[in-house]
Amino acid sequence: MRVLLTNDDGISAPGLQAARRALREVDGGFQWHADQRLKGVPEVRLTREQVRAFVERVEAPALMVLAEESPFRGTDLYDEMIGAFDKIETVVLPGSHHLHLEGAQGEIAGLVRKFLAQPSSSNG
Repeated sequence: MRVLLTNDDGISAPGLQAARRALREVDGGFQWHADQRLKGVPEVRLTREQVRAFVERVEAPALMVLAEESPFRGTDLYDEMIGAFDKIETVVLPGSHHLHLEGAQGEIAGLVRKFLAQPSSSNG
């Protein structure tokens, strides 16, 4: 049996990719299969203060690519952590939380290549 998932069904492109990866064929049809590690509680959970202390000690230049429609963009925690980096370049691209699945892979790769090609002293 073969199931054809298309955008004609009103599924967003990231949702379509996720669905294709997460479906597996079983006797009698298909079953949703997700990586259970994504649902579990992490073995180590850092406090906000611990994360900030770590970020403040990062001396290397950093690149943050943010999605314009990300539910995290503009939140107090994200703004605080981005501001805690000594040298950070932030780029906002159109898209949602799954920006890397929405066709921006090439643009993201170009940004990373450009960032890595810069001398360390000019990043930030």
